[in-house]
Amino acid sequence: MTVIKLQYPIKCEGREITELEIRRSKTKDVLFSKKSTKSDGDAMVHLIATLSGLPPSAIEETDSSDFKRANDLVESFLV
Repeated sequence: MTVIKLQYPIKCEGREITELEIRRSKTKDVLFSKKSTKSDGDAMVHLIATLSGLPPSAIEETDSSDFKRANDLVESFLV
């Protein structure tokens, strides 16, 4: 599990989220995120949500710089 400290904390279900704990992906995680979304951007939001245990709506609220760091981490799992 990798922890990403958020530069800009978010609120989720009434609590402040200051970091994302992201686990490594499994093939089924990637396949499910691609099947359940229409675009690559939506698929990445869904995949980060799945790997962090947060709802997609929380990931959508992250600052773009925090999202990029999470995106880069998850993409490194896929190489």
